[in-house]
Amino acid sequence: MVARRRNDSAQRSAGQAMRRKRNWQSLAALPTPHRQWVYPHRSRDWWINCVWSSWDDEEWLGNFRMTRRTFCRITRSVAPLMEHENTNMWPSLPVEMRVGMAIWYLANEKCFRTVKQQFGTGYTSVADAVHDFCRAVGEVLFKRVVRFADPIDQVMAGFSRLGFPQCVGAIDGCHIRIMNPSDTSAYMNRKNVASVLLMAVCDSKGRFFSANIGQPGRNHDGFAFRECNFTSAMDRGAFLESNPTQTIQGVDVPTIVIADGAFPMRKWLLKPYSPAHNTLERNFNRRLSKARCVIEQAFGRLKSRW
Repeated sequence: MVARRRNDSAQRSAGQAMRRKRNWQSLAALPTPHRQWVYPHRSRDWWINCVWSSWDDEEWLGNFRMTRRTFCRITRSVAPLMEHENTNMWPSLPVEMRVGMAIWYLANEKCFRTVKQQFGTGYTSVADAVHDFCRAVGEVLFKRVVRFADPIDQVMAGFSRLGFPQCVGAIDGCHIRIMNPSDTSAYMNRKNVASVLLMAVCDSKGRFFSANIGQPGRNHDGFAFRECNFTSAMDRGAFLESNPTQTIQGVDVPTIVIADGAFPMRKWLLKPYSPAHNTLERNFNRRLSKARCVIEQAFGRLKSRW
């Protein structure tokens, strides 16, 4: 009796194994549906027929923070680093569209999901465009834009009109808000917001000619100042090709940079008296503050646009 039960159980197991095998064979024989490697039915009409074809400069300024002429000039500059080759399976996106996706993302606080729906592309296309554009700006545009636009004597004349002679620039730090890249508090600034520190120097017209960014927002302005390339170059006397000296009330004054009280003293850097003990020192602080406002205004324009 026991032997017969065991035999019946073995037969049932063998039958189940045969049925599973036949089922797998039948599934393997079915044709596999073709999977497209590009998501279908994405329309790019908004970019082609609306933005690129009909928007005027007012709409470009309101959405891309620049005129179409400026956009085209930037595109020509970064095109060698952003163009992709066409493949046999799919044509590459136009470089104008890739630049447009990057600037739209940077100028409007959009996420990749919103940008991909707006431009009719995919997540990877948007991410690649943003990263390639930022890399191209650092390699190509940074050196062209962040530099002395006027000769040194004109820059010093501009600061003289502001009441501070022999000055070539004003320096300060500015926190740029970011998403915290880690779970640590290294990037959390004093306002408990994740940021990186931009250390920049501008001329009398508020145009940046030196900038360093990347220090975690937790660091103090004085630490970022000591670590930036501008400070090292000024300490060596290598930043300016010629260091013109002016005699003021019998004192030979070299070229100087002005800053607020958070910065450490240097031979070439002046900051206000803290506290001011007499009328002379208060007058010095007042003039320095008036001239140093150009860097605060420059940061204000930068943040209002971007």
